[in-house]
Amino acid sequence: PSRTLQAYLAVSRTLQDFVPRPGQKAEEFSAPVALRKLFERLGATYVKLGQFVASSPSLFPKEYVLEFQKCLDSTEPLEWN
Repeated sequence: PSRTLQAYLAVSRTLQDFVPRPGQKAEEFSAPVALRKLFERLGATYVKLGQFVASSPSLFPKEYVLEFQKCLDSTEPLEWN
């Protein structure tokens, strides 16, 4: 149940990044950016999957590889429980 809640929160927060709010400009939607943000919010296992995407340019589209390279060197530190 707690993992389901974590996934729900990650998806909803990622979608909120692309919805305009009063006084703020919404980020332009980009599937690679949205997927990377979602992976980062889902936790360490998904960050590792993102690192695999970043290091496999022959398997994934270039725009995804470039975006997921951010998982290699600029990912926020994750809380360890």
